[in-house]
Amino acid sequence: MFLKPVTNKLKWLRCLSSMALAGMALYLAVSSIAASAEESGKMLTATKDPTTHEVVLGNDTVRVRFPWETARFEQFPNGYTGYILEMCKDGQWVQMAVSPYFSAFTYRSGWGRHFHHYVIPRSAEVSQDNEKARVVFKETLTDLDRGSWFFEASFEVRPGSPFVETTYTMKVDTERDVFLFDGPRLHVGEGSFGDAMDEALFPGIEYLQKGERSSHMAALAPEVRINLVPPPAKITIPLMAIYNEGCVAGLMWDPMKPWLGSHTCPSALFASPNWLEDQPNHLMGLFLPSVPDYVAENSMSAHTPVTLKAGETMRLESALFAAPASSSADAVDLWLQRRGGLPAPSKTPYSYLEQINEHARILVDDSWNKKGDGWFWDYDGKPSYNAGVASALAKALPFIEDKKLAERTIERIQVVAKDAAYLPLSFRWGNLARAMEANHSFAHTLIDSQKEDGSWVHNQTKDAELGLFWLMAPPNPPYIVKDGERSQGISARRASEVLEYALLANDPAALAAGLRGIEDMNRYTVPYVYDNDECPQAPSLHGSYCGMRACLLAYRITENPTYLEQAKRWAKTGLPFVYMWSFGPREVETGHIHAEKKFFLKGKDLYKNTKRDPMLYGALYGYGSSQYMFPWYGVLVQWIGFEYAEDLARLAKYDTSFPWKTVSDGLISSAMWQAFDKKPYAGYFPDAFSTERWMPSGPAFSPAALMETMFLTNFDVADWDTTIVRNENARFHITSSKCAGDAAISGGMLRFTLDDPACTHVRAVVTDLPPTAQITVDGQALPQVEDLESVEEGWQRNPYGLALLKVCQKEKPRAIEAALTAAP
Repeated sequence: MFLKPVTNKLKWLRCLSSMALAGMALYLAVSSIAASAEESGKMLTATKDPTTHEVVLGNDTVRVRFPWETARFEQFPNGYTGYILEMCKDGQWVQMAVSPYFSAFTYRSGWGRHFHHYVIPRSAEVSQDNEKARVVFKETLTDLDRGSWFFEASFEVRPGSPFVETTYTMKVDTERDVFLFDGPRLHVGEGSFGDAMDEALFPGIEYLQKGERSSHMAALAPEVRINLVPPPAKITIPLMAIYNEGCVAGLMWDPMKPWLGSHTCPSALFASPNWLEDQPNHLMGLFLPSVPDYVAENSMSAHTPVTLKAGETMRLESALFAAPASSSADAVDLWLQRRGGLPAPSKTPYSYLEQINEHARILVDDSWNKKGDGWFWDYDGKPSYNAGVASALAKALPFIEDKKLAERTIERIQVVAKDAAYLPLSFRWGNLARAMEANHSFAHTLIDSQKEDGSWVHNQTKDAELGLFWLMAPPNPPYIVKDGERSQGISARRASEVLEYALLANDPAALAAGLRGIEDMNRYTVPYVYDNDECPQAPSLHGSYCGMRACLLAYRITENPTYLEQAKRWAKTGLPFVYMWSFGPREVETGHIHAEKKFFLKGKDLYKNTKRDPMLYGALYGYGSSQYMFPWYGVLVQWIGFEYAEDLARLAKYDTSFPWKTVSDGLISSAMWQAFDKKPYAGYFPDAFSTERWMPSGPAFSPAALMETMFLTNFDVADWDTTIVRNENARFHITSSKCAGDAAISGGMLRFTLDDPACTHVRAVVTDLPPTAQITVDGQALPQVEDLESVEEGWQRNPYGLALLKVCQKEKPRAIEAALTAAP
């Protein structure tokens, strides 16, 4: 007798729910999004229409409308069925998103079945003062087991803020097993731009360009493409955003805010466009309980219910937002604005000086092959005379406190430097002519390979095919990247490389090629992988730092402020690849070092203190894969973050509009927490660190890479530094291990000083001196020679017209003068 009426009632609920949504669509179609100038100028609004019951909450930048749905046949739905998010643009209210319903919940009934119920509140209380406007919706529901559920949702805005703060709570009077409690759910674009978008961003998961869709990345095997509801450990910044035609809208939250007792991290739902519900909009939302403890990845309700006891409260806090923007990355700025700025980096386990001294000792004593064959770059790898390691040690010399260690360091550097042609080492230890020749050849090979449209393209290799075979990739497609394929990342990397030579040599061909490469790169809006034999094309931190580097180099050479703005834009695109929140310190239980012997280790074998804190400012490689079969979601690849940190430190010298240095310091802090400190692995750091498993893995890399980044970001010790002296339309570039001092032109003379106490000799490259230039040092003629390596002091003209100088380091800076007109 009881089952039949209930069954019929459930049918009515389904039918009328569809009718309610149709009614809301009709309401939205006929309602105006414009507002009068008087209404737009109000600082705060919290009103409830006594006739229609519609609630309007907002300020002069953003507002939410809550329409009342009148019951059909005096039965259903009868209440507030959802809400509409709008932003003020050019004096008009523009619809950005619709919430199709307030909330829903699922519980296990006494019948042994799961019941899913939607919440349609009928009570709305508005309030307003000078600091905020607020509306609170309440509803009490009775489930099929006669238990009472108390639902409350509050929405709050403040003057001038683009955020609508939301708090959803739910209580019961009888203990219940809860499988789902929905927080805010948005259909972004509904009633306005629909499923169109210029960019979509779900940091750590999706970074989409126009025409792309989520959970559909071609860089992943089909079986691992779905990212509808990811584990929180994969989300780098807790926000979701859709950017379209100068506006951005979405949802953000604090993942560590408890939602019941000590439980944290609500589940996040994202589909752009809304392929899940097959609707022409973009879907995003939050719900409880959490992935993965209760909810399986990509599921929308719990496999294991959370028990909500009588009187306990489930709480989910978040913020809706809508604002003018120039890209989806502006949503990150909004997130930072809401939280009060960048998080402070974690305190490092060691000081920078302690780390440098210990790493130098490891490189000089432990990592040096006992047979004298060089250093191991990878732990247990093949030793080699690695000029990069020698360069790192050369920079470390002024910081090494142990004199005997410093002597052994010099011995190691000398063994490598005598035959090396590596520019960062050559400025300090010789072979500058050979290194410049190699750099010229490399840059002009890139220039010759540039396409007419300014791009560079991918060239397939045998190494890529070997990787596909080794990781057992899918047979289709049978390549990493198509031969001849173009991308933002490929052009960004090549443009940065030729512009680096243009800065060094004032080479017109390199400058022209680099600027054309930037023009091609800027056709894209999302950063992508550079030319790579391992990783198919996908959004990547590679494209961010290469794009930033290229534009900053162009700015330094040309002084065109447009390039500085572009450098800042590409720098911002890197933030979604960096964790801006953390679980906090956790125990590393196991680790892996991929070497010939493949070491599977306990955490205590790698770390003196196994409680590590690397997540905050940990950097992802990107959102793609290696050979399609190894997804990089939730996996820190900090050695790629090193490159980003170094470029941010360079950018910080020219721009103070954002705390770039804080991000750079955070990236170093994360690396120091990942680096091993237990012998025999001490000093090495892992290729990867999983934020899901809290486990380091892959090859273990040389301490030299971390040292190099610390030198640049915190001690301003670079590979080399270039000073540009301008004289009307002419430029003179002076490059040395340390920035040339007092550089100026007067009386037809180029004057500057050279000084680097860390070196026995100071070397420099000077551009655009006349063929018969006369150069003096401290007032004495500096002889022109055929080979710098054969003299203590002198200068040499290389085949491309560059003057290469070598002078002895003394107590005072060496004063250099060069005549800018040919001698009579």
